[in-house]
Amino acid sequence: MKVKIVGVSNTGTPTLQSLISYVIDGALAIDAGCLGCVAPLSAQRAIRHVLLTHAHQDHIATLPIFLENVHRRGEKPVTVYGSRHTLSLLRNSVFNGRIWPNLEKLSIDGEPFVRFETIRPLESFSINGYRITAVKLNHTIPTLGYIVEETRGRRQTSAVAIVSDTGPTKEIWRQLKSIRNLKAVFLECSFPDDTIELAKLTRHLTPTLFRRQIENLSPSVRVLAVHLKPAFREQITEEFSAMKFPNAEIGKLETTYNF
Repeated sequence: MKVKIVGVSNTGTPTLQSLISYVIDGALAIDAGCLGCVAPLSAQRAIRHVLLTHAHQDHIATLPIFLENVHRRGEKPVTVYGSRHTLSLLRNSVFNGRIWPNLEKLSIDGEPFVRFETIRPLESFSINGYRITAVKLNHTIPTLGYIVEETRGRRQTSAVAIVSDTGPTKEIWRQLKSIRNLKAVFLECSFPDDTIELAKLTRHLTPTLFRRQIENLSPSVRVLAVHLKPAFREQITEEFSAMKFPNAEIGKLETTYNF
């Protein structure tokens, strides 16, 4: 399984993750913060399924652009998955005919422009050889993390977890204990330790809180720190490095990790 941390920059290699998207094996996306900026356009068109963690702007910003970029007459539409809360916010606040056209109701030659699919926590479902399980996290609005298991026939070959915006949480770690061949966890680390009260208020993690969370994992599981707030990236990086995590590192943008 290959997981790419998508990054966007007009000045060369991106270093600041201000918009959030991940692409698995070139075909399955998690979040659409910068999905509509992926180049070349053929790479966007290869993605037919988008899992949304929640509806904060940095996670959905380019979803409308992405959907217009990839639509082709005669092809099945992209399916966008999210919780009832997330899809309700998309319908009412984005695809409402004012901020953006209502693409869900728009059809061409009888084929809908996009499909919205409601998912529920802990109800696993399959997408083209992946078993997906959504897990509730601890954020300021309803937010899901995703466990993605690659399956071949009845055999599960590898698994990763994309843990989106969250403060200290428990359910995701309980679920991961039963996942065989768990290779990696992508876990947020948004703020430095001297803003820990802000992190707790906004339900995010700092390096210290991050460390306490990954104590729930086997040391054999690789952990990638993501979602570093650009204004604090240097400070977070220094604090993170000082902790000398044996199995954790800061995720690199525009990098594809092979598990």
